[in-house]
Amino acid sequence: MHEFTAKVLVLLAAFLCLVALTLRAKAIVPPWVIIAAVLLVAAEIVEFAAGARHNVALHVPLGVAIFGGALRQLLWAVRDAERSGEGSAPQASAGNTGKLHPSAGSR
Repeated sequence: MHEFTAKVLVLLAAFLCLVALTLRAKAIVPPWVIIAAVLLVAAEIVEFAAGARHNVALHVPLGVAIFGGALRQLLWAVRDAERSGEGSAPQASAGNTGKLHPSAGSR
């Protein structure tokens, strides 16, 4: 099961590179997103190889670093979404019809 999960993660990271390239081509994301995606694929491949070779001295710290980096990116993305108002749904109240704020549709 552990090996299967590693293969899936490498494939997902490769898919992430394709998504990053597509979004960059449309000028939706900055260039560093592509660099981060490629570095993640490289780290996942090294992680997979270290695990397959039972190199625990590399496999465990690299796995922790990948997980920590992914968690950091998730928290960063959530924080930025909340700042821009994308992370919150409209609240129903007496004066709120459930529609988004008028400026929200112009993004």
